[in-house]
Amino acid sequence: MTPASASLGTAPGDLPNLQAHHDRMLARLAVQRTIELERAIGYELPA
Repeated sequence: MTPASASLGTAPGDLPNLQAHHDRMLARLAVQRTIELERAIGYELPA
């Protein structure tokens, strides 16, 4: 996964609270399941 700040065009580490939130969300089992299901059907958000 890319850093949360990548979509905002900032350098990694510029937004530590956003990155911490991103990391916490990706650690959740429900989010991991959703990502896997979306990956399996070929769904991906545009960059």
